[in-house]
Amino acid sequence: MAYTHIISNGIKTVPYVECIGFTKDIIHSSFGPGRRKSYTIHFNLKGSGYFNGTPVNAGQGFLVYDGAYAHHYANKADPWELFWITLADDEISKQIFLQYNVNKKTNIFNFHSSVYVKEVAKKICEEKSVGIDSLKLLDMFLQIHHNCMEYSNTLQPKSTPELYVKSATKYIKTNLHHNVTVNELVEKIGITQPYLYKLFKEKFGISPKEYILKTKLDTAKSLLLTTNMSITEIANSVGFLDVLTFSRFFSSKEKLSPTLFRKSNTNK
Repeated sequence: MAYTHIISNGIKTVPYVECIGFTKDIIHSSFGPGRRKSYTIHFNLKGSGYFNGTPVNAGQGFLVYDGAYAHHYANKADPWELFWITLADDEISKQIFLQYNVNKKTNIFNFHSSVYVKEVAKKICEEKSVGIDSLKLLDMFLQIHHNCMEYSNTLQPKSTPELYVKSATKYIKTNLHHNVTVNELVEKIGITQPYLYKLFKEKFGISPKEYILKTKLDTAKSLLLTTNMSITEIANSVGFLDVLTFSRFFSSKEKLSPTLFRKSNTNK
């Protein structure tokens, strides 16, 4: 299929993937010059093109920030296969963009492998509908995102304790929608559990497990006060599939149910 565009259906996740697209078509892979109100990550899987006048080859991508000037188009002699992911125009998306190891002048980056991105592109091309469940889209994005982060980490100097902590906290924050465990964390980062515990106690004064729970709680409180998301949507966004379990967790920490916490602080 030359052009596919899939939008998100379902609950409001954090981060929120608005749509995913893929094209081999020269017309649909061009934009601008102009501005868009969203954060979009582009991956060039094959061929070449240009972004704001700079060549973009296969294995490279580029970021378009909310409201930023953008002009991209395929090389007619060797047109690219372009895959893109559009995130909601909010602060969380902005923070995710900052994790990419881009050229500061061009906003172009290299990604480790196009294999997984191509697999996702193939999946969305096989979709019969124009919409996919928002959690499924989020999972697709996070798999691609972590692939890029793993490549970015190989470009960094030899790991230090601070880099381990930074990698761990980033992984926690971008995976709150599922139940992140300490075992999963140490496997992703590549260090032992006792060493991770030591680093977190020195940096934050709490264990990795306590940090995960604190991040879930802080994120839930922020969503309660700054969004109109339902309690169920917020519970799912911080890794609780059962809203009653989430409510018990929240109440044990704040001495108020999520509903009363929102109502009380909104009144204030």
